[in-house]
Amino acid sequence: MATYVFKDGEKLIPITRFVDVESLLTYLEKKADELKAGKSKYLVGVDVLLKLRKFIDKSKQPKGLSLPKILYNAFLRHDYDSLGDFHHKAMFIGLMHFMDLYNYDIERVKKCSIHYTSPDGRIIPFCAFKVIPEWYRDKIQKQYGIPIPEWEKRTGRKLTDDLYKDDVPIRDVESKKQKIESVVTTRA
Repeated sequence: MATYVFKDGEKLIPITRFVDVESLLTYLEKKADELKAGKSKYLVGVDVLLKLRKFIDKSKQPKGLSLPKILYNAFLRHDYDSLGDFHHKAMFIGLMHFMDLYNYDIERVKKCSIHYTSPDGRIIPFCAFKVIPEWYRDKIQKQYGIPIPEWEKRTGRKLTDDLYKDDVPIRDVESKKQKIESVVTTRA
């Protein structure tokens, strides 16, 4: 189960408040079936473009967000930076059933809404990545991971410089920096 919320001033607005998500997804499934059946992608694209707005209530949409424009740019112009714009304005909230090796459910993994991408381009469901680490996480970390000092040398940046500091007392930031630096020193 997952959704998106958007900040509008001091309020959080769930996407379902201004998008009829269920109807939109049903409509897009129908259009995908038309494409699979051989219908012209241009005709389907025009139809999607013309009908997209009927699923979005602009009067309830957060200020500064133009979801039809973002979707148009992503679907028809193949401008995937627009999806980045969407995610800069949205917060993803995902919930999932806890799984471990004893109750691992492949059908549930197939429906997983949270994924990892690996440096080699694979997209791996969160549940598979975390539950069976020797299949994915451990191999990927071993193949692509580098020690922190090496990363700092390559990038010219210190890991501790990237700590989020907004509204955090400076003593807490300094304490965290010291902890990270001790880990880096220990691993070096």
